[in-house]
Amino acid sequence: MERSCENCEYGVEIYKDVNFDSNTAKTCVLCHRYPPQSAKMPMVKKIVEVFFSWPVVRKTHWCGEYKPKHKE
Repeated sequence: MERSCENCEYGVEIYKDVNFDSNTAKTCVLCHRYPPQSAKMPMVKKIVEVFFSWPVVRKTHWCGEYKPKHKE
């Protein structure tokens, strides 16, 4: 099996919804290797919204912590 985030134990499929468009769902996965990280998004009237998310990574990429998916 080729090393890629798509084939990694920690790569979780993305579905098109209010948070992700269809292109992101086709080309990326969420990396669940570590807990979600906080991020800040500037909003209207200088209010900052803080949210938590797993990193969005390309399906074709991979890192040094790659772990092949278990075959069930």
